[in-house]
Order: sequence, then structure tokens, then C-alpha cells
Amino acid sequence: MRKRALIALVALVCLVATGCGAGGSEAGTLVVQSGNPAANLSNIDLYVAQKEGFFDDEGLDVSVRYSNGATLAAQLVASGKADVASITFEPIVDAYSKGVKGSFFWAKYKQGIYSVQVPENSPIRSFADLKGKTVGVASLTSSAIPFTKINLRRAGVPTDSVTFQPTGLGGPAKTAVQSGDVQALALWSDPYSTLAQDGLRLRTVEQGGVGRPGGGGYFASDKVLDGDKRSDLEKYAKALAKADAFIAKNPQKAIEDYWAVNPSAKSVGMQSTLTSLKAVLGDFVTSPPYGVFDPDEVESYVKQYADVQGVDDPPSVDQLITNDVAEQADRSVR
Repeated sequence: MRKRALIALVALVCLVATGCGAGGSEAGTLVVQSGNPAANLSNIDLYVAQKEGFFDDEGLDVSVRYSNGATLAAQLVASGKADVASITFEPIVDAYSKGVKGSFFWAKYKQGIYSVQVPENSPIRSFADLKGKTVGVASLTSSAIPFTKINLRRAGVPTDSVTFQPTGLGGPAKTAVQSGDVQALALWSDPYSTLAQDGLRLRTVEQGGVGRPGGGGYFASDKVLDGDKRSDLEKYAKALAKADAFIAKNPQKAIEDYWAVNPSAKSVGMQSTLTSLKAVLGDFVTSPPYGVFDPDEVESYVKQYADVQGVDDPPSVDQLITNDVAEQADRSVR
């Protein structure tokens, strides 16, 4: 973190002395790789920053690309085919000892985005009730699986007593629940909102007051964080802070910005989308300090995750996250 703070200071001196950055003649460029396969509400901060001109204000040209899962998004950033990944912690914890080096520089989520939900009339009330049951997941590589295993352990349930079955999202997941093929789903906020819009009534399985561990946000490789694009990341963070504040104050306009990117989503209407956005924002950091991680919470989750997944050499909290970029951005927009 000390090295990155020094780099940030050098970048600031450059900005003052030479006028480089947003005010210069050449715009910075960033490629952001989402772990989602298509445009959705989980990326609304990016769409607002684009459509409201916050990236333009910082002299940035930001491209958003999509991928089938956070693991692939992390790999693309690690290989230099994208600059930033919008993902949760798990794929980086898994891959760090294998040579994927970098840090999360912006906290998008204030808690884990995953939860286990069951039909409203289900007898399942707690994780203890999941023993012997089948839980539907987006895929067998989904980070919702270790999330569920962590909570099963907390409830004293052997993790191998629960079967995880890939159901996909949307219609296939709905059919799996209604047919009884699965007794619960382990997904995240956005697909749950889609299922609710499609008429599937679910409720969340309580976790005994321990909260929802996990989180994530925007990840960059060490090469990007410590290289020529460091100043672009700082501008990117400032634009995100503005977008987060805008979404909280202007949710309807934020949804219109989302519809501009994903016109097909407009068919469900404003009121239904506002309900979905409220659910998604329940996971987001939407008030100051924007983008800042709680190191103690991150460290606690990484230890639990590494234990349940058998990760022998997980990154330390100082390796996994850095707050230098977010703290600078947060100060600049207050």
C-alpha cells in the first residue's frame, strides 16, 4: 500500500506541474470486464457514469464488456486483455497463489451479494434445514456455493449433506423450483429480482444474525495499479463516486440510463425496476465513504472462504485490497 501511495503522489505532482490528465488533449481509456454475461442492474453504476457524463468529465473513455462468470473476468484482467474486473473476491483468492497478482481498489458491495432463498411456503427456515436438500446454483463454479457452505458450517451442517445442482438463471431456475428438482436457490440480488418479476415468490433463509459475508468490487492487476494507467484508475474512481451518489438521489433517472444500455429491460416498467434496483442497492455502497473497504471484514471473510474451499495460501488483506484510490476519490467529491 505504501508503494501505491507514493505512486499516487507522483501522479498528483504530474497533474499540477504539467496539466496531464482529464484536462489534456488525450483521453484515457479503460476496458472494464464484468463477471455478468450481459447488461444488468448490477452494473448500473457504470451505465450512470457513462450516460451522465461522469467518465467524460474525467477525460475517460470506458468500455464495458461481459463474460460468463467472475473467474473468466479475472483471467482476462490477469492476462492484460482488460484493465478492470467487476467481480467478487472469490476468484482472486483462488488464483492468487497461482500467479494472479493485483488488488481490489474500489468496494462496490458493502456485503456479500449471495443469499439462499426458498419458496414462500417452504418448511426450510434456516441453514440447518438444508441438510439432505438440493440447492440450485447458476453453475457449479458459482461463488454462491462456498457462500452456502460457510453458512452450513456455521449451522453445524456437513457441507457434503447438501447437493448443488446447476439450474442457470431466469426461466430454467424458476422451473427447477416449481418442479421440486431443487428445494432452494443460491443466487445473487439481480437474478432474484428477475425471478420476482416473473412471478416466483421466494423468501431469504435466515443466517442467524451473522450478516452476509463477502463482497468485492473493482479489481486491477498490479501492472495497471502500479503503471501508466494508475491515473486513469483514479479518475475512474472519482466518476464512480459521483455515480453512486447520483443513483441514491435519482433512482428513476438512473434506471433510464440503464434502459438506454439495455432497452429490452424497459418492458417490465419503472415501478417493477425500482423494486429490483432497491434490492440490488441493498448490497451496494451508496453513501460516503464511497468505495472504501473494511479490512477487518475482508480478512474475516477470506479466512472463512479459504477454509471451506481448501485454499492453502490465500492473499493477505493488504495484498487483496487497497483503499488508496478510493479514499482519494471520496475526498475529491465531498
